[in-house]
Amino acid sequence: MQSYQKGAGAHILSLDTFDTATCFKNVIEMGGLPTPRVPSEVRDGIVTAKDGKNVDREFRRGAQLSLSMAQTEKPDLIILQSRSPSCGVKQRYDGTFTGTLTDRPGVTAELLMDHGFRVLDVEDL
Repeated sequence: MQSYQKGAGAHILSLDTFDTATCFKNVIEMGGLPTPRVPSEVRDGIVTAKDGKNVDREFRRGAQLSLSMAQTEKPDLIILQSRSPSCGVKQRYDGTFTGTLTDRPGVTAELLMDHGFRVLDVEDL
């Protein structure tokens, strides 16, 4: 885990100090997938890559590791990437790979919110 001064594009912010931010490593890499990778979307609750490969386990492992890091760091606010199958806060793609959005969170965002963490879409900054 690395600490950065504010304004460094961090993904997790502690508002009580607001001078520092802690950045998560790429959530998907933590789950075991490479970057770059085949695009993935959530459909019927399962994360699947565009090539048909089931990558749900890797995405959920990354989500669990993110939750563990958040529970350790105890941030006031977590900022996540828009529309991601993992980090989308308000929306994610619907699993059809047609560019259609659904008003549902990604797997990491949902897990963090279910555990009481305050999350914010990066586009709402």
